[in-house]
Order: sequence, then C-alpha cells, then structure tokens
Amino acid sequence: MKINKIYPIFLLVLLSIQFLIGVNYFSFINRDEKDVNIIDPKLSDVIVGNYTVPGVSGSIQPDQIVKIGLLDDMGHFSGDHAWMGALLAAREINQAGGITISSVNYYIGLAAEDTNEASAVLDVPETVAVANRMVLYNDPHFIIGGFRNDAVDVYREVVMDAQIPFLGTGAASDDFCKNVTDNYARYKYFFRVMPMNATSLGSEIVTYTATLCNVLNSTFGGTFSKIAILREDLPWSVPLG
Repeated sequence: MKINKIYPIFLLVLLSIQFLIGVNYFSFINRDEKDVNIIDPKLSDVIVGNYTVPGVSGSIQPDQIVKIGLLDDMGHFSGDHAWMGALLAAREINQAGGITISSVNYYIGLAAEDTNEASAVLDVPETVAVANRMVLYNDPHFIIGGFRNDAVDVYREVVMDAQIPFLGTGAASDDFCKNVTDNYARYKYFFRVMPMNATSLGSEIVTYTATLCNVLNSTFGGTFSKIAILREDLPWSVPLG
C-alpha cells in the first residue's frame, strides 16, 4: 500500500480509531468475553503477517491492511485496556466494510508489543529493544500507546528515527509536544491524543480544589483554605506542584 499518498486520510481514520478506543474502553465490560480476550492477541480473527484483523473473514491481501502497532505495558491496565479498545474499534470498522479509498477496501490490522514500562524499576534497554522490534518486525504504518513518561521519552526516539506517526495515549509530560515545536523536522511524527499535558492537569486540580473549598465552606461554614497535593516524584508530575 502506498501509504504516503493517502497519509492524511489514514491519519484521520486513525484519530477516529483512537476515539473509538476511548469510547470502547468504558464499554468493553458489557461485551462478549471473546471480544476482549488479551491472552492470545491473535484470537480467532484473520491473520495477515504479524497482524490480527478483527471482524473480517476470507482472504485479505497484505496491501489491504492499515497496520497499527500498540506499544504499551501488556499485563498492566494501560496496555490491556488499550488493546481491548483497539480490538473493539477495529472490529466495528472492519465489520462495517472497512475503509474504502479509490474503490479499494482497507481493513484495520493490529499488533502489540509489551514494553513492560509499568514495572517498578524501568528497564530502559528492554523498552528500546521492544520499540525496535515493533518497527523492524511489525513494520507498522502507525503506532499508538505509551504510558510512562521516562519510558516513552527513550523509546519514542526509535519511532522518530523510523518516521512513523506515533499517537501518544498516556504520557502526560509537556515536553513531548514541546519537542515538536522546538525540533519539528524530527518530532513532527508525534501526536498527543490523550491525556491532557501535565500543566493542564495541574490547572484542573487547582481549579477543582478551589471550587471544592468554596463548596465546603458554604456547606459547613468552615474556612477551608489550605490544599496539599500528593504527587509522584517523577518529571511528569512537576507541573502539578
């Protein structure tokens, strides 16, 4: 598939998939168990190369697959739920006929690699090796995922080297998007789709707690005015303080 020629269209499609992942994250508990099985990522779907293609049957050519790779901690809620949401979203799109562009049908294919980035002690070489495996072995058109800031900060360099669009779904540090503005030529492939950055999260906390103090004061007639923020001693949480 000549992905460069239809890159803008596929990027819009991927953003739609990311939205569906978010929606399905909150609804997967109501689905059939077979729809959210993560023990065997290939499930019983059609397999094309390294990719599972949920919700289709019959023969599909490799160049009909939009290859989306998930880089995350599989076995931790961040990766497991992202995979569940991705499966559900891809299945809904594929069952509806996929994506038709210039009279050609394309289908969403998924592959996941376990970064183990939620581990108490981060193994940086391991996360880099996993990112290299994703890029070299799976050869995706797009990558989604990322949970831990200091892990993503390292292994996203592999993705940037490969010039693959990377949609960040968990790491909140302001630096990731700031890098795009500071060095656009290199980091233009990174997109934050969620969550809000750390500064915005900090602002939300301040706004919420100020409102909460007013509610408590008016409700109980007190003088609540002191607020303590308990945060992790990690770079992403600095703006929260």
